[in-house]
Amino acid sequence: MLAKAIRKNDNISGILVNNKEIKLSQYADDTTLILDGSRESLTASLKTLDDFYEISGLKLNDKKTEALWIGANCGNEEISLPGRNFKWPKHKVKAFPCTKSLVKSLVSLVKSGSTRLTRLL
Repeated sequence: MLAKAIRKNDNISGILVNNKEIKLSQYADDTTLILDGSRESLTASLKTLDDFYEISGLKLNDKKTEALWIGANCGNEEISLPGRNFKWPKHKVKAFPCTKSLVKSLVSLVKSGSTRLTRLL
């Protein structure tokens, strides 16, 4: 329900990957918003999260929430979100790209009991 509301909101802009707009990623009970860096997208996202709380009772925990700038905004010092207590890490984030073929390879290594996986990590 939350993912659908974010994806359908025209005031929230994500990033383009292979000509497809990506606005969020979800795993278990974690949601990562991937926005275009505009104040409009951030504000609309937070409004959607607040609306979701009103309906579901599930509230964003500001103290556990981290936000960071990506792309051209990386390192931006302008952080003004009155009433929000997000953490804004100053360090760069390292990402590990995960593709279907990589997942298949990792699963295969784990199933075979290979020690190559340990060396990979």
